[in-house]
Order: sequence, then C-alpha cells, then structure tokens
Amino acid sequence: MSDGKAAYRDESKQGYVVIWRGLQAAILLRQANPHHPYVVAWGYDEAAGDWSHGSYHADLVEALREATE
Repeated sequence: MSDGKAAYRDESKQGYVVIWRGLQAAILLRQANPHHPYVVAWGYDEAAGDWSHGSYHADLVEALREATE
C-alpha cells in the first residue's frame, strides 16, 4: 500500500487490539480484562509487539488524555 498503513497491524503480538497510534505511544485494548482494558504503551514497537513502559486504564478518555499529553 502506498498510504503508509501497510506498516501497521490491527493487533499486537500479545493479541491486544491497537486502537490508537501516536508519535510516542499507542493505546491497546485488552478485551479479556474488563477492569483495566486500555493500555497506554509508551515506545510501542510495532514489529516486536512490545513497549518500554505503560499504564493501564478503565476509561478510554483517561487513556487518550495521558497518551496525548
């Protein structure tokens, strides 16, 4: 694809759904965790499927707020 989307996958290697990507972090959805399903994954490496550190949220708005600060 020429639009740049070919480099991205919809799921991490852990099976989490990638629902947002920023320059420094991504937000992943852990569907199996009803209490804190959103992960703000700082330094998310698309190829390796890992990240340097992250935080876990019950609310998507809070996760987006952290990821965009």
